[in-house]
Amino acid sequence: MKTASDIIRAIGTSAYSDAGSVAYLVEKPAPGVHRPAESVRVLEGSGFEADHPRKSFWKGAEIPGREVTAISIEALRAMGGAPDVTGDNLVTRGIDLGGLKPGDQLVSSEVVLQRSDAPHRPCALFRSRLGQDAFEAAAAGHRGALFVVVRGGSLRVGDQLRVVRAGETASGGGGAAALPGLVGLVLAIALMAGCSEPTDFGQTGSEVYAATCATCHGPDGMGVNQAFPPLRDSPWVSLPDSLLIRLTLRGLRGPIRVGEQRYNNVMPPHNFLSDDQLAAVLTFVRREFAASEAEIVPAQVARERERYERGPMWTIDGLTAGEAE
Repeated sequence: MKTASDIIRAIGTSAYSDAGSVAYLVEKPAPGVHRPAESVRVLEGSGFEADHPRKSFWKGAEIPGREVTAISIEALRAMGGAPDVTGDNLVTRGIDLGGLKPGDQLVSSEVVLQRSDAPHRPCALFRSRLGQDAFEAAAAGHRGALFVVVRGGSLRVGDQLRVVRAGETASGGGGAAALPGLVGLVLAIALMAGCSEPTDFGQTGSEVYAATCATCHGPDGMGVNQAFPPLRDSPWVSLPDSLLIRLTLRGLRGPIRVGEQRYNNVMPPHNFLSDDQLAAVLTFVRREFAASEAEIVPAQVARERERYERGPMWTIDGLTAGEAE
């Protein structure tokens, strides 16, 4: 059993940078209802379009700056929680939300979220869902962050995110003083739109796995409690090459079963990886966790990417239907 100190240590020692991605999205259409989504519409000055109007309340009082609540997948993994349990709208990967200062921004290709002054505190429901130690870790400032929506738009699972620090953002005042911040913001948006080189996640299979897969599936491939499935000795790792590549490119949603355990989360698309990176990580996963020497090469990834990269995340039925084509 992890103590609060163990949880805080695990969160603090995770690999973070100012570039990450959207791991999960959760809509809250009614109090107590947490609905995973592939994509959402984010409204300026409001939050997720599908959310109920009282989602900005805490202990009966409205909290300014609570338009979008966020937690990192690294924090969830340390706490042993599933993405739809905590009630947070946005689950990020690779970004230290607790290290953001008021005014810092998360920028995607369409949406700009700005860290508010309000702290992201846990409530009694959080304690009942994740336990006392997770509650204490969250109360110590390790739950995540609250945001206001500076610019609305569409946000999708797998979208790239970049941190733009408060001193770098455009002040809106115009003139030469505003140019450095404006340029920084435009460059960040351009990067997220794919106008520059992708984030360097490494080249070897083990490097790519550590950067993009280990957070959910574990460094040892054993998964995380009942939240994220294991890869070690999993039949999913031994899928035909084409299906494994398609699944990784576009992600998977809906219930699956691994052994005796049922999982009902979302695996985000990994189409941000290059053909070389994706081939390397899938080959690594097979050799490390399935004792298979079957190699996947970049040409296979390129072929599947050309046909199957675009589209919604797969379901089991959709993936199986694709096999029959």
